[in-house]
Amino acid sequence: MKKIVPSAVCCRSHSLTTSSIIVKNYKKYGIKYELNTLIPAYKGMRIRPFPAPVDEDVKILPFIYEDDVYLNQKNKLQVQEFLSNEIEAPRIFNFHPIHLFLNSDCQETYEKARPYFKDYKSLRQYINQINYGIKDFFNELIDAARNAGWEFKTISGGCWE
Repeated sequence: MKKIVPSAVCCRSHSLTTSSIIVKNYKKYGIKYELNTLIPAYKGMRIRPFPAPVDEDVKILPFIYEDDVYLNQKNKLQVQEFLSNEIEAPRIFNFHPIHLFLNSDCQETYEKARPYFKDYKSLRQYINQINYGIKDFFNELIDAARNAGWEFKTISGGCWE
């Protein structure tokens, strides 16, 4: 992956897979941050980045939102709750491009579209235009954060101490 993005300093693996063997190798590839720890946001939460147990030079950055997890939650937080002072955590969100494209409103929207991922003409017929979905949430989050004066940064541009 470093051949594709040589300046990368963080990583997240598919299915949030990690191990001490993998983490021990990050430093030699210039990886400073790992984003494989999802802790879904809840009121009153207090979490901070922490050093990886097997290499303290690598910071584990817990993130508070994963769109496919959010789709399946019964009690979903509203955008304003993610930005409120009732949550003390890095405001790191993970969005899958396919859920943004489809504006997925439930897992079924995604599953119905899956056979057409390589056929744009057919895939676009599965875009949710009726129910509130992931793209709607994303746009609302961006607008609310901007209106509240939040500053957007890349992982490498954040202060994670």
